[in-house]
Amino acid sequence: MKELYEAADFVGVYYEETADFFSKYFKNEEEMHAFFVRVFKNDFEDKTPRRMMNLIVRWVGLAEDIDKIKPGRDSLTIMCVRFCIDAICEISCKRKEKAVFLQKHLSDEGRKYIEQSFSVIRIEDGEGKEIIDASSDMHAFENLVFRVRSATAHEGDYWTSQVFLHSDQVHMVSAFFEKKNGEVLETVRYETKIERDRFIHYFIESAVNFIDDYIKIKAKG
Repeated sequence: MKELYEAADFVGVYYEETADFFSKYFKNEEEMHAFFVRVFKNDFEDKTPRRMMNLIVRWVGLAEDIDKIKPGRDSLTIMCVRFCIDAICEISCKRKEKAVFLQKHLSDEGRKYIEQSFSVIRIEDGEGKEIIDASSDMHAFENLVFRVRSATAHEGDYWTSQVFLHSDQVHMVSAFFEKKNGEVLETVRYETKIERDRFIHYFIESAVNFIDDYIKIKAKG
């Protein structure tokens, strides 16, 4: 392992910062190092796994830094997470997986947590009439992640929608407003009990699963 890390230049500050980041999201050091080994075994033929790993550290690290400056602004965390999804899907040439990333790569535990912690109450058009949508709550949550990201990045709205529980809340009812030229086109009202730290944990778990799937497919040729 040491020889592999040295050959890949996974040493010094680079190693320390990466290990410090991922140590919070693996059960133990053995599992974390097993992941690093899987990544760097491919490094001399394909650096895509390394690049994806680095993107996770950078985008989630940015989300954590922003949360210290703007605590409670859920949309900024969601934006960073979705940008991370976009980036790793782009460099792995799996653009179609952006829309179903969480549904496909979350662990059973993570998927169950989201399904039990998020539900759409009502969807309305611009006139307040109900829109019937038979999509699952998991699909609705992933769609919300994309739409919140877009509203934050393109419209600068990072305060309207609350996605995570804050302080001692048991649950939160919030809404997302799809707008065009200031006019509300659609309103999604939802209930959430998602804790931010648990969401981040499950997201990183899904991103690691994505990298492992990429490595497995490459190995099969």
